[in-house]
Amino acid sequence: TLKFNQKGKHKIYAIVKDINNCFDTLVHHLSVYSPKAKILMDTNEGCAPLQVNFFDASMSDTNIVSCLWNFGDGGTSQLENPSHNFVSKSDRKFKISLLVTDTFGCTGISKGVQYVQVRRPSAFFYFDDKELCAQDSLKILGLNVNDSLYKWDFGDGSNSNQINPGKVYVNGGTFPVVLEVVDHYGCVGSYSPMDSIKVHDLPDPQFSANDTSMSCYPSSVVFTNTNVYNNGLSWEWSFGDGAPLIST
Repeated sequence: TLKFNQKGKHKIYAIVKDINNCFDTLVHHLSVYSPKAKILMDTNEGCAPLQVNFFDASMSDTNIVSCLWNFGDGGTSQLENPSHNFVSKSDRKFKISLLVTDTFGCTGISKGVQYVQVRRPSAFFYFDDKELCAQDSLKILGLNVNDSLYKWDFGDGSNSNQINPGKVYVNGGTFPVVLEVVDHYGCVGSYSPMDSIKVHDLPDPQFSANDTSMSCYPSSVVFTNTNVYNNGLSWEWSFGDGAPLIST
């Protein structure tokens, strides 16, 4: 068994000699094929989602009958010149490979390391507390601070371009918060937590008295809580006369 490590045409010699020292030579020509896979692409970096057009520039002494592309993200193609859309939630490199097969079943795989660089800036963040009272400050944590541009949408019609802005909700409600980040390549990333910010209105204490003008001392006055928020609240009364606070 002979193994040929180089493609091309090879001469095989067989020399036969008999007992009379007579000999003859047989020459056989053998062609060894080895296609060389080569990848070309119209771009190798850009913002996500990124569509790249690939071209088979392989070389072979005979016809190439099949191609198998691997795009490094789980996607493949058997087209000769495919296009592929790369999607990523962050900056990421995808390794590209090409396997070609010629008419004799010989195969060749692309040499070297070829990548597609997909860019998407990180916009991740989270809240210190997802439930606030009106007038409380929203605390934002987990930011990846870099040279990007920031655009915040706080869901109540207000926004900010600061990296880590201070935010106070004046009124109660449920507010989705969205962050959009633009890096120095012009690539955009955005993020919004699944849970919106829930802001509770401040209670508005109100009460009435059965008598507000008295001439005799001591006098008895009945105070009535008229607050419309009656569920789960506690009250603390101060009557202005130095008496201890009364909680109900």
